[in-house]
Amino acid sequence: MNYFFKKTTAIFITIVVLILILSTCFVFMNYKHKQSIESDHKKIKAMMDDALLSADPIKRFDELFPKIISHPRVDSVWISGTTLYLKYKKGGLVSWSVTPESY
Repeated sequence: MNYFFKKTTAIFITIVVLILILSTCFVFMNYKHKQSIESDHKKIKAMMDDALLSADPIKRFDELFPKIISHPRVDSVWISGTTLYLKYKKGGLVSWSVTPESY
């Protein structure tokens, strides 16, 4: 009985340690992914701010489309009316809209 108890305890402790190691790796990977998205978004936001301030924002949206979709964390980009939508891989959705006064 004592041998069985020791063996079971050792297996349980090994499983707990493996779970803790895998959890730590998962948290670290999510942190790195979040940093990558934030870095891409900062660059894209600067381009979009310039586009919104341009004389023809909708035309600038079209011109920036290939640059935006080329970012590694961008999943998809589409334009609907006067709004450009951007979806990040394993991330959120962001949009920029041209107001009627500025278009």
